[in-house]
Amino acid sequence: MSAEVTAGWIGGLSGFGGAIVGAASAIWASSLQRKHERKQAQEGREAAQHDAAFDNAVQAVLKVKDLFRRKWRDVHEEDWEHQLYAELDRLRLAALSFRSPTLRQRLEE
Repeated sequence: MSAEVTAGWIGGLSGFGGAIVGAASAIWASSLQRKHERKQAQEGREAAQHDAAFDNAVQAVLKVKDLFRRKWRDVHEEDWEHQLYAELDRLRLAALSFRSPTLRQRLEE
């Protein structure tokens, strides 16, 4: 084999090796990108769930507060206790979605 043929083989194998390394790098980067996107999507879903739970909790607390105001003013309905327990149940369900154990505990109390 001549030196030119050997040099051609070395150049060709180097190019092939570079292509393999480049393809492996691209696959690895793509995998990392998909993992990052999945993580962001999960965090987005958790944030939306937290926001919805927070909104439900606030509405329930405000409704409970309104029920007590009506009772103190003797303007309450006959099913006052039923409404109160329904709102407290709604508050308990919302509290389950909060990540903070301290906040969940305070809402349970």
